[in-house]
Amino acid sequence: MKLPTPNNKKKTLIIAGALATALLVGGAATAGGKKLGHGDGEHQMSAERMEKRVERIASKLELSEDQKAGMLEIMLANKERMQQQKLSNREMLKEELSTVLSAEQLEKFESMKHKHRGKRGDGKKDQE
Repeated sequence: MKLPTPNNKKKTLIIAGALATALLVGGAATAGGKKLGHGDGEHQMSAERMEKRVERIASKLELSEDQKAGMLEIMLANKERMQQQKLSNREMLKEELSTVLSAEQLEKFESMKHKHRGKRGDGKKDQE
C-alpha cells in the first residue's frame, strides 16, 4: 500500500469526506429505523455517533489515524453547515411567506407548524 504524500494526503481527505458525506446523506443517515436530523433535534447525530460512523468507514477504507481525524473534522464541519443552512432556509421561508400572508396568518401558520411537530414524534419530515 502506498503512503499518502503531503499533496496527496489533502486530496485523500477531501475524497474520503465527500464519500462519507454521500453515505451520510444517502440511506446511511438512519439509525434504528429513525431518520436523523429531522424534528426538533432529538434524533440528530451526536459527535459520539459521528465518531463511531467514522470508525466503521475507516475500517472499511483502511484509513490511517490522520485520515480518520481529518474525516471526522470534515464531517462535523459539514454537519454544522447543514444545520446553519436549515436555519437559514426556515428564516427565508418565513420572510417569503410574509409577502403573501398577513401578520395574523403568518402567526397562525407558525402555530400550526409547531402543533404538527409536537404530534409527530416518529421522525418523519413535516409534510406542510
